[in-house]
Amino acid sequence: MEKRDDFSDFKIAFQQKKLPIEEYRYTLDDGEMYYVRIGDKSLPVLLLIHGSPGDWTAWKELILTTDLAQHYQLIIPDRPGYQSSTTM
Repeated sequence: MEKRDDFSDFKIAFQQKKLPIEEYRYTLDDGEMYYVRIGDKSLPVLLLIHGSPGDWTAWKELILTTDLAQHYQLIIPDRPGYQSSTTM
């Protein structure tokens, strides 16, 4: 899987808070969907959708400054047409 160029910078910030983070790409018929998963996979899932314009990183400060990821496994996609969902 091809990584987002800036992902390693974001990964460091989450690792410092001891929050596991992974990035994924899901192939669709007409393109790809990029998303990140943050937190313990055994926790209930909370889907976060960013506004416009933006990408998944719109949620970074909220996640790093609250205990949200201690209670939920966060799934955060880049909406089609934004950041990495259409290009790399």
